[in-house]
Amino acid sequence: MTSKIIPIQKVDSTPLDFSNGDDKHVKMMELMMADPTVRKAPQKNLTVVPIVHNVTRTQRVAMVLAPEWAPIAAPYGLARLTALARESGFACGIWDVNIECYNRGPKKYWSNQWDWKWASDAYETEIHPQIEEILQEKIEEIVAFAPTIIGFTIYYCNNRCTTWLANQLKARLPNAKIIFGGPSAIQGKVDDTSIADHVVQGEGELMFLKILESYESGIGDTLPALLIQDKAERINLDEMPRPDYSDLVKNHYLFNAVNTEFSRGCIAKCQFCSETTFWKYRGRQSNNVLDEVEYYYKTFGITHVMFIDSLVNGNLKELRAFAQGIVERGIKIKWNGYCRNDGRMDYAFLKDLRDSGCTQLAFGVESGSQKVLNLMKKNVLTADVERNFRDLAKLGMLESFTTWFMGFPGEELTDVAQTLTMLWRIRDSGAGYFGFGTCNLSIDTPIFLEKERFNVSEENYGGNWRSKDWKNTIVNRVIRFKSANIMMNHFRRHHTKYHGHHLAWPTMESQYTLEYDPANWVDYPPYELEFDYNIVKSNINPLADGIINEMWPLFRIFWLAMGPYKISVTYDQERDRAEFGQWRALVDNKSSFDAVYSFEIDADGNWSANFDIKLVSHHFYGAPDSEHDDYGFVFNDIITGNWARPAPDVIDE
Repeated sequence: MTSKIIPIQKVDSTPLDFSNGDDKHVKMMELMMADPTVRKAPQKNLTVVPIVHNVTRTQRVAMVLAPEWAPIAAPYGLARLTALARESGFACGIWDVNIECYNRGPKKYWSNQWDWKWASDAYETEIHPQIEEILQEKIEEIVAFAPTIIGFTIYYCNNRCTTWLANQLKARLPNAKIIFGGPSAIQGKVDDTSIADHVVQGEGELMFLKILESYESGIGDTLPALLIQDKAERINLDEMPRPDYSDLVKNHYLFNAVNTEFSRGCIAKCQFCSETTFWKYRGRQSNNVLDEVEYYYKTFGITHVMFIDSLVNGNLKELRAFAQGIVERGIKIKWNGYCRNDGRMDYAFLKDLRDSGCTQLAFGVESGSQKVLNLMKKNVLTADVERNFRDLAKLGMLESFTTWFMGFPGEELTDVAQTLTMLWRIRDSGAGYFGFGTCNLSIDTPIFLEKERFNVSEENYGGNWRSKDWKNTIVNRVIRFKSANIMMNHFRRHHTKYHGHHLAWPTMESQYTLEYDPANWVDYPPYELEFDYNIVKSNINPLADGIINEMWPLFRIFWLAMGPYKISVTYDQERDRAEFGQWRALVDNKSSFDAVYSFEIDADGNWSANFDIKLVSHHFYGAPDSEHDDYGFVFNDIITGNWARPAPDVIDE
């Protein structure tokens, strides 16, 4: 097989010239600069990344992204660092191995639902054999480039493949220096650091150039293996060269798109997020972002721009100025980004975003419970969440993405019910996609660092964290997770506005049965703040008492929303572990949770529930007390009762 040298191109970082006789753009910029609401200069106390221009260096850099990662658009981090290297005189090649494997390999493994397979033994046994030939091809290309430094971006889902590639390249290029960076490096979750010469924690730009300059000066070997950026240091985003996509836009991504960023960090203090402790918020000026987008639009003919930062609406004034500037400059693109729900984003604001080409916003809703949102420190009101989505629907923006998760410390069954209620109430609004997960205690997050404050035990259960009161374990969370996914699967099957593209778990259809009459549905079932979901008073043990009652929120909300219906939900340990992965099921093979929850209710509110539950619990994964009681249990009983059906809310549109 013939290898080829990737040509090195210097990124063009000169500003665009608008002095060609058409002064519309100049007038627009003058208006923006005259607007007191738009920032006219970069933020203070920011660090400028130093670049030495017009020099030629001897170090050769290969930037590599291993699978699996999103194949939507060219990777931003690699393009950013490539631009810095080339601007500083270093020869730099860029290899998006991920997109090569996606385009030529088994695409099904790039599903969001199978990310866990890349992080488990399934990678070596199931996935790697199907992509190894492609990986070997890319290795030959990189070896032919003869890099002296090889940089990898590591995520949780490409950790294992990165380790394999790094070992292969080190064997072929023993003198090349291996650098690991990216989220897994920041979180201290690199699978194997022994192969790396340096692991970078923090924003990568300053450390990256420091490594290159040090090896160029012959002192690179004096650098420590772990390089940590001072968290108080904030890089000035307005002063950096445009990411260099010149070698990437020719690849076949899902969209003719580039990634970029409006900001770094977040204005919120969400207690489950590492950005709270990792870096401080700073945003770019709207005209700086506009210039970059227009450059890609005119140079590469891109049709989509994807903002990858956590908070595209951290500065609402700059975001609105950007949207208005896109229209004024006549840039015909579509764009999307991550954002927070915000009551200040009213109909007129969202209309400006839509008119500029915004087709999708990804909202981190997380929970429909105001109490849980307050515990998370989201600083968001549930009323504003609903208002945002109703306005998006009016504007025809029905593709917005929402992320949620069950099991935040302090979440109770009433809170689960609030989340399910909100899901139903916004099902036909601008929330076009619901992505649900379970709460994980990631390193460097407040809920991990301050377990005592959040009532989280130092002991695990089932291979995962638990609350001290045993009301929030991996078993409780997987029940809540499945309840939400049953509701979402119902949307996918029976609603027509947008849910046709929603991905169902492969065997979800076989995990429950549901019978109802759509004539009885209501759009806005009420939020019930006082309902007692601890219906079965089993008094078996703290874990059993919670698990037995976990399905009541779903059963109750379906009654409020659907009227009379019949449902049966199954939990099968072997199937659920294979389906949901190690993050959403008991890990220990000696433990298991199997159950059938059946429920039916008639038009008069008379209901009957038949629960058949068995939990086998292994001591090693967190015995609950000094007597090593494993809290395993068996419960089989029929419960009956009667519920009134409160009148639905009336929403003033």
